[in-house]
Amino acid sequence: MKKIVLLIAAITMLIMSASFAADNTTDINGADNDDINTVEVLKTNDANYYRYENSRFQYAVDIPVTATEAIPSTNGDGCNFIDPADGATYTVYGAENTMHFTLQNLYNVDMGIINFPKLTNKSMGKNYYAIAWEKDNMSYYKKVVLNKDTYASFGIAYPLSKKEKYKAIIAHMDKSFVPVNAQTAAK
Repeated sequence: MKKIVLLIAAITMLIMSASFAADNTTDINGADNDDINTVEVLKTNDANYYRYENSRFQYAVDIPVTATEAIPSTNGDGCNFIDPADGATYTVYGAENTMHFTLQNLYNVDMGIINFPKLTNKSMGKNYYAIAWEKDNMSYYKKVVLNKDTYASFGIAYPLSKKEKYKAIIAHMDKSFVPVNAQTAAK
């Protein structure tokens, strides 16, 4: 009798946890509502954000719920989320540090790729850097956190005219960004 009660309790817990998991997730589809690019995100306590978790590189970050389109990478390293109403793009990714880049190397690569912009903000720490710049009526923000073997990043591109609105979004995303295996916590 005791075994039957334990078995029923275990089954009940499994059903409840599966039900909770289903209630705690939602899907963001690709452009034109295609199912091919569907990305599962978690609901958060803040109704304005979803939580994106990357299983390949074990990092996580909150994404605004206004990002209603998703374009996942084909290799599982990250995703682009798009807010079509604002014309904003959120890019999140992780990568293997196979070339053993230092933080300064990664920073120099970014500066070269974005054509050495005039930065509006720059901060560097032991294992991270964050940069912001403006170009062609758009504002950009990018944060990279380096571990010895991997690095993770999130970035935002949004209309310069909505800079005040995106200051709060960037602050929230920065606070929510959890790059696993980082040598120190991200700031």
